[in-house]
Amino acid sequence: GSTDNASFQIDGDTLKTADVFNCESRNGYSVRIRSTDTFGLSTEKQVTISVTNVNEAPTDIVLSAAAIAENNAVGAAIGTLSTTDPDAGDTFTYTLVGGAGSTDNAAFTIVGNTLQAAASFNFEARSSYSIRVRATDAGGLSTEGVLTVTVQDVADETLVVESVTAPVTGSYAAGRRVRFTVTLSEAVVVRGKPKLEITAGRTRAEAMYLAGSGSAVLTFEYVVAAKDRADLVSFGRRFVFGKQAAIAAGTEELGASLPAGIAGSPAAGVRFDTQAPVASRGLTGPAAGTYTVGQSLDFVVRFSEAVVVGGTPQIALSGLNAARQATYVAGSGSDALTFRYVVQAGDTLRGKKGLRLAKAIALSAGSSIADSAGNRASLQVTSAALKGIRVTGTEPATSRIAGTVDTPRIATGHRLRTTFATLG
Repeated sequence: GSTDNASFQIDGDTLKTADVFNCESRNGYSVRIRSTDTFGLSTEKQVTISVTNVNEAPTDIVLSAAAIAENNAVGAAIGTLSTTDPDAGDTFTYTLVGGAGSTDNAAFTIVGNTLQAAASFNFEARSSYSIRVRATDAGGLSTEGVLTVTVQDVADETLVVESVTAPVTGSYAAGRRVRFTVTLSEAVVVRGKPKLEITAGRTRAEAMYLAGSGSAVLTFEYVVAAKDRADLVSFGRRFVFGKQAAIAAGTEELGASLPAGIAGSPAAGVRFDTQAPVASRGLTGPAAGTYTVGQSLDFVVRFSEAVVVGGTPQIALSGLNAARQATYVAGSGSDALTFRYVVQAGDTLRGKKGLRLAKAIALSAGSSIADSAGNRASLQVTSAALKGIRVTGTEPATSRIAGTVDTPRIATGHRLRTTFATLG
């Protein structure tokens, strides 16, 4: 009956464990306990102790098959996920999660415990992908693992265009170089200078071949022209092969037409913007009134489009008794910029023309105003008198008032008559 005594200890009247128990390995123990009274008499009894189960975290994730043949269909199954867990019979849910090794999560999906492709893979373009997967058990405990999926080459392919990738989303000004990436079904050799047709708005243009011969990924480049103004840039419908130009894999040459699913499709988020923003929407000055020391005069210049401000542009003020500047304070990222002048001590209006602004915004060293494409804004503003604005930067005038006051009697018995001045 004392089989498992070594796994326990008694501290006073408390039975304690002397080992670490695991329900999955063993769920019951037997000990024999003796109780002895103060006279030395005793009794013994065999006691059975049960080990109850608690949920334990999973420890590892395994993918049954970690390879897929290229040119696969989207949704194709790759392998089955399974988990190592101390708790027998536990169930798990699987998710793709961020973190180290999650670089290619977007190219895959998990349905139940099956890893599936969310893209069609091309061995010549890339042969290995990394994902990060979390397995969560029924009790909410989890483990994460980084898995590698490889792409297998398929021999004797037909040379085709598998995808065309647009430049990075954004607005591009004149002179900017934008690049389009063409992925083919196998490695090719490029001869001459083939071109990729693109469409900017309704205008057809051509991106020149730049690099990639010897691989399955070719780069084409287009330099934005001053005439290009397009909110929608699209892929064209064909390659343009001039004299002796070709894209070939062995003896097989690539055809001129782009696949139906690519030809004419938009390069999402890409626009050509070659027009400079102008301050064409007017200038708003402060409300009519008198402004004293410490009060702000705010001037709002509105542009034809949103602009981004760098540094602290200024607008000169005229009509005051000293040279003053209204300095940019707010509005970057919008079409309305606020310039502010704070009235200083000593400021007064001079002449009859009143307060006026200079005809242009001045850029101090390091300052700039441009749109999101990088087109520098026209700095001309409408100069006009700002009616009804009065500026006083002087303290209230001091007035002197003569008066007398009787002083207390002094020792000689005479009164002292005093003259004083009040301020106000």
